[in-house]
Formats: sequence, C-alpha cells, structure tokens
Amino acid sequence: MQNIFLSNFAVFATWIAQILFFVGLIPQILLNYKLKSTSGLSELLLVGYLNGYIAYLYYTFCCNLPAAYKTIIPIATIAMLIMVFQRFYYVQKLDKKSYKILFFYFLNFLFAISVLPLAMNYKNIVGSFLGWIMAFIWATYQIPQIFKIFKNKTTFGYSFLLVSLIGIGDLVELTGALILNLPMPTILNALRGFLIYLIFCLQFWIFKKKK
Repeated sequence: MQNIFLSNFAVFATWIAQILFFVGLIPQILLNYKLKSTSGLSELLLVGYLNGYIAYLYYTFCCNLPAAYKTIIPIATIAMLIMVFQRFYYVQKLDKKSYKILFFYFLNFLFAISVLPLAMNYKNIVGSFLGWIMAFIWATYQIPQIFKIFKNKTTFGYSFLLVSLIGIGDLVELTGALILNLPMPTILNALRGFLIYLIFCLQFWIFKKKK
C-alpha cells in the first residue's frame, strides 16, 4: 500500500513540476511584452534555454519518460520559442550582430531537425546522449544570467516569478524523480535547478529591481 501511495505521489509530483516549469515561462513572456524588450535576459540564457528544451524533447520521447514530460515539454518548448521571437521582434533596428545571432538560431533549428532521423532509428543511444547534453546545458545556461545581474547590479527585466516557479518545480521534480527512479540526468537536473534558484533568490534580495 505504501509503495502504491509513493508511486502515485511521484507521478503527481512530476505533473506538478512540469506544469510549474511551463507556467514559470509565462511571467517572463509577459514582462518582455510589457517592457517591449528582452534586454534583461542574457543572450546565452536564451540560447541555453532553447537548446535545453530541444534536447529535452528528444530525451523525453526517445527514453519514454512519463506522460507528464511528453505532454508539457512540447508546450514549454513552444513558450521558449515565443521568447526567442520576442528577442528579435522588440529590437527597433536589427544590426549586424543581431543578424549574426539570428543566423545562429536558424542553424540551430536546422541541426535540431537533422537529428530526427537518428532519433527514430537509434532511440536509446540518441535519447541517452541528448539526456546528458540536456543535463549539461541546464547546469550551465543560467550562469551567464547570474553574471549579468552581478555586472549590472540589477535584476530589472528578469522575472522573479519565473525564477520562483521553476525553482519550486525543480524541488518537486527531484522528489518525484527519486521515488520513480528516473534516469540520472533528470535527478541531477532537478537538484541543479533548485541550487541555482537559491542563488537567484540571493541576487533578487541584494539588488532588488532597479531600472
């Protein structure tokens, strides 16, 4: 009976965690819309976020993760694409640097699509490999944002609600992943996310939101 309860709780926890990860993106999208800018976000944060979700998509379906992942990860990836769209839409005039970054994103999408045939024929290998790639990206993609906040001495343009929802989601996912004995990349990813959340909390407390 206890094992059944823990199993059901873990499944529920994975749903809650993934929903929090998706919902956490919405405040940042709305903040970008309000400011008509994504200047509060590190470029490397956006690149890492996007590629993390692309790798997460392959990892989820190739390794046959629970339904919560298969349902929410594609939706969250779309939300992430909206943030990338905002990055260029709110720029009044695209300069040479912006065009280079836009071309990089284009190559990024081409590479992501080119992996699809391999993923269909070698699910376990591609899923495991991209699972570790995802874990590495998630472990590093927020570091540029941390340095950006320290450098500028402000958290303006970065949503604390985004940080909080994702941080709580990581803690919930860690609990569920340990109970369900999910692959190690998922467990390490959740643990990393919660520790990073504590760092962001410290930054928001120190620097507040100054324009």
